[in-house]
Amino acid sequence: MKILYFISFILINNIAFAEKTNSSVDNCIEKANGLHIEIIGCIDVEIKKQDRRLNTAYQNVMKYLANNRKEQLRKTQQIWINYRNANCDFYADPEGGTNAHLDAAYCMMDMTTQRAKELEDLFNLVKNTE
Repeated sequence: MKILYFISFILINNIAFAEKTNSSVDNCIEKANGLHIEIIGCIDVEIKKQDRRLNTAYQNVMKYLANNRKEQLRKTQQIWINYRNANCDFYADPEGGTNAHLDAAYCMMDMTTQRAKELEDLFNLVKNTE
């Protein structure tokens, strides 16, 4: 029963968070009036916000893990960072023009947001199993 409650909690939080995150970025992008440089600026602000969120969640999880699990998470996080960067760099096709830069920025924002949420969920899980 606890597992079903936790899964329901995660799904509801993901939906609510997605709406909140999208609305702040969407509002900024709407004000950009289609200017790519302005849109990328909006996305960059959100990436920084999500990166801070990710780092906070990571530090919170690390406080609750045993030493061997901390090392495992540290290695996993480094692999994830390398993957995210390589994956989003792929979208920044030098022959893709301005849209490629937008695609790469969206990739970075989306992946960082998803990982932050994943680490927050992990934190809630390890904190509640103590």
